[in-house]
Amino acid sequence: MIDGQGNAILAGTTQSSDYPTTPGVFQTAEFAGQPYVPSQDIFDSAGPAYTGYVTKLNATGTGLIFSTYLGGSAEDMLVEASLDAQDNIYVVGLATSPDFPGIFGVPDGCRPSQVHQVPYLTRLSADGSLLSATQLAYGVVDAQGFDAGITPESAPSVADGEGNASVAFNGSLASLSLFAPAQRFVCVTDAGDHAPITQIAPGELLELLGNNIGEPGGMSVQPVNGVIPVRFGDGSAVKIHGIAAPILYSPILYSSGDQINIQVPYEIAGQTKVTLEIDDPNGNAAGTLEFSVVSSQPRAFISGTGYASCNGNYTTSFQALALNADGSFNSCSNPAEVGSVVALFVNDPGTRGVTGAIAVIPATPLALPVTVSGEAQFVSAESDPGSINSVWAVKLRLIPNSNGVAMQPAEFTLTIGGVPVQDPLLVWVQSQQ
Repeated sequence: MIDGQGNAILAGTTQSSDYPTTPGVFQTAEFAGQPYVPSQDIFDSAGPAYTGYVTKLNATGTGLIFSTYLGGSAEDMLVEASLDAQDNIYVVGLATSPDFPGIFGVPDGCRPSQVHQVPYLTRLSADGSLLSATQLAYGVVDAQGFDAGITPESAPSVADGEGNASVAFNGSLASLSLFAPAQRFVCVTDAGDHAPITQIAPGELLELLGNNIGEPGGMSVQPVNGVIPVRFGDGSAVKIHGIAAPILYSPILYSSGDQINIQVPYEIAGQTKVTLEIDDPNGNAAGTLEFSVVSSQPRAFISGTGYASCNGNYTTSFQALALNADGSFNSCSNPAEVGSVVALFVNDPGTRGVTGAIAVIPATPLALPVTVSGEAQFVSAESDPGSINSVWAVKLRLIPNSNGVAMQPAEFTLTIGGVPVQDPLLVWVQSQQ
């Protein structure tokens, strides 16, 4: 790029820990640590991580006007840059750093991570010394990221010199604006795997994340006549397409000042786009976000937020929140036995029911086909009495590999009603020697 004075601006991604910088710029040092390798769940000591840079050369190309890094403590990719009439530099890319520069007031669950990468848009001043607030586009990049070869086409592209950008990936589209008014309601994640999303399904359980959007300190909500109420007494209220949504509480699903967990009303079925709006405990609007609607997007409840590892076994799968045959939680230190049946739990398999209703005894079989690929066999799927009706229990029998020795972990994928469950999953199994 060439600015109004004929100076050349170079912007991109580097692995150089000694890339030249100049005094007084926004970031003189590289903060990125060793690069993360999701396929091994380790940090690679063979080379430095990716991070962004912006450099301005004088019109003759004989010297630096300024040069700065731009990135956080993990891997970040700077993909494209453009100028406005004042020669401010707009940069877009893909971040995995939860501390990426310019992220202010963003809850932890909305921040970029090694698993859930987030496209960004930010602006560097013409002299390279100041950075604007950074804007993030949620839910349009899946969980494979750099390890899957994310390309520049996957990150945002600057549409104009006025701080607007868009990003398209895997059929999802999001828009960004540096000058949009800030709102307390920041992002939405699936309550099962905590992944940021831009589309929702009827009955799906969601986590709404923001700043002071819910009841401070959390608050338990009890069913009334077998149905979860739509608000915390005189507190927060959530509507989707104008329909009140049940607000939940459980050991896994909870609400606080920065988070509200809800069920998407089944009544939005048939819509293509909906608006989700929040009123805070004082009855004031806390923000709105728009979502496209799909009939189903099943996701398993997982334990933790990243790829699972155990005793030197590294995976690109997520630890399913699963119960062993004795009812105890499956974990690295409490593995299941080979050939035993474990139960895991799925959010929104594509069923329909009464919004907010609690599943009752006896359990109801799931009237959708379930297929399993990998080191497990399907046994059954049914409602989970005592849970809200969009949570279903799937039971699987763990099988040994071809040598008669169970893999530790046992990894598998699920498909429900013809729709793949979003994440590759695992449960830990006792090794047989």
